[in-house]
Amino acid sequence: MRQALTQDAIERYIEASPEALYDVIADVTRTPDLSPEVVACEWLDGATTPAVGVRFRAKNHSGRGPDWHNT
Repeated sequence: MRQALTQDAIERYIEASPEALYDVIADVTRTPDLSPEVVACEWLDGATTPAVGVRFRAKNHSGRGPDWHNT
């Protein structure tokens, strides 16, 4: 059986301006620096910055089993 994750959510309170936070999280290529599970992220379809409709692919590793990708 294959599981498909269609959405995810989390809430955190962070003492920072929205602009400062956006600069940290908007560049998905930095995600591996911030997450122990995400080992790589790349923009797709020629994109190089965040924008509405832009897609990226992530490679995940949880310590057990094979790595997996998501788009």
